[in-house]
Amino acid sequence: MGAFLNVWRCGRAGGRSALRCYFRRKFIYASIAIAFWNCALSFAQSELSRSERSYLNNISATRLSRDLEYLTSTPHLAGTNEGHTTAGWYFDMLKDALAPISNATVEYDNHTALLSLPVSAGLRINGKTILLEEEPYPDKDPTSNTSWNRKIWNGYGATGNLRTATAVYVNYGCLNDYTVLDENDVDVAGKIVFARYGQCFRGIKVQIAEKRGAVAVLLYSDPADYGGPEYPMGTFPDGPYLPPSGVQRGTVLYVNKCPGNPSGRAVQCDYDESDLMPGIPVLPISAQDAQPLMVSIQGQAAPPAWEGGLDANYTLGSGGVVDLDIVNNRTQATIVNIIAKIPGELDGPNDHVVVLGNHRDAWVFGAADAGSGAVTLLEVARGLAHAWVNQSWRPQRSIVLGSWDAGAFGAIGSTAFVEKDVQTRKYNVDKAAAYLNVDIAVSGNKFIAGASPALADMLVDAVEEVVAFGRQKDDGPPNIPISVQDVGPLGGGFDVAPFLNHIGIASADFGFRWPDGSFPVCHSVYDSNYWIDTFVDPVGPGTTRYLKALTRIWGLIAMRLATAPVLPMDVNQLAQSVDSYARQVQDAINIRGLNVSLVALVGAIAALDDEAAAFTRALAADTNGTLRINRILAACEQQFLVATGLPSRKWYKNTLVASALDTGYTAEVFPGIMEEVKALRVDTARQQVDVATAAVKRLTTLLKDEPAKTPATNDDMRQKKVYIPLLVCIPVLLLGSIAVVVKLSSPTCRASYLKTASVRYSAVRPVSQVGEDGIVTEM
Repeated sequence: MGAFLNVWRCGRAGGRSALRCYFRRKFIYASIAIAFWNCALSFAQSELSRSERSYLNNISATRLSRDLEYLTSTPHLAGTNEGHTTAGWYFDMLKDALAPISNATVEYDNHTALLSLPVSAGLRINGKTILLEEEPYPDKDPTSNTSWNRKIWNGYGATGNLRTATAVYVNYGCLNDYTVLDENDVDVAGKIVFARYGQCFRGIKVQIAEKRGAVAVLLYSDPADYGGPEYPMGTFPDGPYLPPSGVQRGTVLYVNKCPGNPSGRAVQCDYDESDLMPGIPVLPISAQDAQPLMVSIQGQAAPPAWEGGLDANYTLGSGGVVDLDIVNNRTQATIVNIIAKIPGELDGPNDHVVVLGNHRDAWVFGAADAGSGAVTLLEVARGLAHAWVNQSWRPQRSIVLGSWDAGAFGAIGSTAFVEKDVQTRKYNVDKAAAYLNVDIAVSGNKFIAGASPALADMLVDAVEEVVAFGRQKDDGPPNIPISVQDVGPLGGGFDVAPFLNHIGIASADFGFRWPDGSFPVCHSVYDSNYWIDTFVDPVGPGTTRYLKALTRIWGLIAMRLATAPVLPMDVNQLAQSVDSYARQVQDAINIRGLNVSLVALVGAIAALDDEAAAFTRALAADTNGTLRINRILAACEQQFLVATGLPSRKWYKNTLVASALDTGYTAEVFPGIMEEVKALRVDTARQQVDVATAAVKRLTTLLKDEPAKTPATNDDMRQKKVYIPLLVCIPVLLLGSIAVVVKLSSPTCRASYLKTASVRYSAVRPVSQVGEDGIVTEM
């Protein structure tokens, strides 16, 4: 400090010249400014730790593109030889990715399950044989020239044949569409239901049709939903949209009743095998094959909302002459999960594992669904290993990476893994902190996320920081507009279901989607590497931005969940969401005019709000009780589990959220109540209000276990990160301030400087620019 002041006091008698004093002071000003800027930069970047930066820096677009190209080079349907070959390749790649982590493990997790493989399909409409083939475009997409473009089927559709049947157009074939048919006296019993894809899960379309007496179902992709705004222009291979010959395959397993293997699980599901699969034939067809059938259907004009993009009149009635021959092979097959684990430093009940997963199998090539997710998981593993080696990163909690098989058939692999682990407790997934699912990493450039409320804030933070990091590196999307309000409720659906709906683990599912939320080439032969590279996330210098960004987001969330001393989960957001869900239930009751009271539930939620706020305040008190607090945070979602399950589906045990029984895709909040309200069953709705109220009270009781002294929340930890650079910044700024005061109190330097300055600058600045206080005013 003394040396610093001596440098500053340069105008004393016998010291330096006044001019040198002036420049030296300018130098000190600049040094202070630079120090302040470095502090500010450190402040701005303090959200990311060195380990996190190491992870983000290591993500490689080249590796992602290379892996996706290989994975999509051949079809890899679960239960086939190609599927098993792909599993072997993936196992080797995952093992190699985690090799730098000495105690990491990679293992096969095999199961036997009932799958549904195609044998043959024949269709004649009005006496004309339909080819049932997706057109190949080998000049642009070599993989489209495959025998699989003639394997057209819906998984688990029944084998059967029909002659001279007539068809009824039912729009999307969802429950509300049948209301329109009923109002117009159109009956589907004894007929073929002809429905377009969209709005509700295909299995639900079949389930409703079968219940109403239909003899078969034909599903087609309408150009209005999948063909783009200028159909047929802009379709594959010249554009991203589904061409006229494109067909969407997919499972029609009744996963809304019970996902997973439909065979031998009557105890878990409370349904027999026959209750979970269609008893009627189902066949997907293209828009060009649907055209002649739509023209044949006669009747009054359909409502405007029922009109699509075919060159035909959309009518309410029946028509056409359809012959149908379908052979599907429902067969027991081996499915291959691959499970990797990075052990954490905690063990036993304190190791709330963080599970990342997606399914690896595909209906054909599956570049977007789910190849993009599968290669992203590999790259996440590489990034974590890089942080382990280069920054000595060590997770507090174990990280489990699950590559599920037969996910496309209905969450077969993930469900088998969860149900087995609940018994063996090898990975203790029923005590997990969170499950993070990414099936479709990229099928567009719009980021869409669903999550348990307690994870929403952390997810948004991770997205924002990855965007900022990518902007700095110029290798990410320019922006991803997102807020906590944009993170919708996650009902479940497929591989999320066993974790969220069955064992109550807070979950998230996210990825980049097509701007309107659709997936134009879904489950067709055109969901290929060419489609991704050309229309979604091009490969080249500075490209593959979205796949890379998604990998960074996924891994960053996993690192924070695994590393933070206190789980970064927001119980306040959970409580607020529970309150919002209750309001939605009240609206549904009011619309139907039912006498169902939510007074008890609303009162319980008010108490929960208060307790959540008190719990959050207590978190900032001290640093004791971390393990107990984490046990509470990890168990919050599980307070909504009930052993008996939802009224009509025992396997679904989460009373807060589930995939909607009538759509399959959307999230149903307080599903036990909502399902009974929609069905107008007042007595059981009231019972479900009691069940939900008891669940809210359980959560409130759990949160009442407040510590007198507990660790800081993740927000507080971030504040501490901010304090560290400030501890450096503040002394620097104080030293500068002291020096300024000392300098201004030195009359010798001040007088010497003013005298010299008045002489040297008189030619360019009039003396009048010296203010009354003796300080030269800058112009």
